[in-house]
Amino acid sequence: ESHEIARLPFAHSWAASCTSGARCPGSDPTASFLAAEGRIEPWSDATPSLRPDSGVTVVVELPLGRKLPLLISGLILLVLIAASGAAYVEVERSAMTTATERVTALAQQLATLTKASVVARGPLMKRAATDSAVRRLLRSPGTSFLDASPGVGAALERLVIPGDSTGVIEVWDRAGHPRARFETTVVTKSDPADDAQRRMLASHESPGSAFDSVRAGPFYARGDSVYAWYVLPVADAGLATGFIAQRAKLSRNAASISAERGLREIMGPGIDLYFANANDSLRTTTTGRLSAQPRELADATGPITYRDPVTGVMLGAKAAVAATPWIIQVAMPRSIVLARPLAFLKRMSVMALVILAIGALLATDTPDGGFERGDHATTFGGSPPLAAAALAVLDAIPREGLLESPRALGAHIAARATNLSGVAPVSGA
Repeated sequence: ESHEIARLPFAHSWAASCTSGARCPGSDPTASFLAAEGRIEPWSDATPSLRPDSGVTVVVELPLGRKLPLLISGLILLVLIAASGAAYVEVERSAMTTATERVTALAQQLATLTKASVVARGPLMKRAATDSAVRRLLRSPGTSFLDASPGVGAALERLVIPGDSTGVIEVWDRAGHPRARFETTVVTKSDPADDAQRRMLASHESPGSAFDSVRAGPFYARGDSVYAWYVLPVADAGLATGFIAQRAKLSRNAASISAERGLREIMGPGIDLYFANANDSLRTTTTGRLSAQPRELADATGPITYRDPVTGVMLGAKAAVAATPWIIQVAMPRSIVLARPLAFLKRMSVMALVILAIGALLATDTPDGGFERGDHATTFGGSPPLAAAALAVLDAIPREGLLESPRALGAHIAARATNLSGVAPVSGA
């Protein structure tokens, strides 16, 4: 029906506008079709305006060229948020598991090292315990004065640790009373807190098999200092006649601070090490600084997360030092454990913001040559020529009687079929 298309005024205006080099109405098929139907004003570069009696409602929307960047950016953003959340949970779980294993292993290793240091004192203390001057002193009757004989002083001096000016080495009788003391020189000092420790340690029964074993006493505070005793029984004819005792002090001096710094370098940044008594009576750092005992960590049987009033949320573990009343506690701030997961989450958040910003930029600032109205459609669907052809066909069908022959043929077939036997009434003709 090309003659029908050619006679439409709209078709001539469309062809003329295209051949003249102006913008083709086909770039907006809907507007062109409405113009052909007489519902809007003919095509112009301006946005077509509806006639008051057109009965058509126009919904103003963002062009597809601007909606696509937003839709794609939003989809990528949702996927990134979901993936980042799932990845953060997994990374956090992995970091906490690794940190828990680390503090647990550290506590156990340090407990083993501490036990080894206690055992290492055994040979020197046994050498003093078997000295003839010491045995002779313990066989003699006790007096109210400390022995100051050169032989006993020389035996005790062998236990002095180089650089330790605070250590005290003593000989006790079976009841824990001091019989001799070495403290840089043999002196006659005493203290009630030390007396309580002596009586407590001496009261423990020492079996024969333990005569060669060093026993450690609990930590105790005296003033602003923390002390602990090492004790080795002195055996004579298979019986314990007394003790060699050495008092160690946890002090904050240059040597202890340097040792603590070295431990931190080995353990890692932010990790704290504490000594505590098994009965939770005292907790101290390696430099003798007293610390409050967290109830949660004291009651825990394994690694635990707890809140410290000073350092915040901590991940802690503890291990008992074999054959001593001591416990090693290792604590790590939870913030350090979560530092890497949080850094990962921040990176993902920055990526999400960048993607969202790019989408918004593309949606608000479409570059030249981007999508225009009607550009993104089918090749021929809705174009003005096809719309005009469809209208011409609809006009030609009643005008040329194209439906009369099919209707007559249908009525003839229905009439003949009705006379056939066994045929039900025919409908649809």
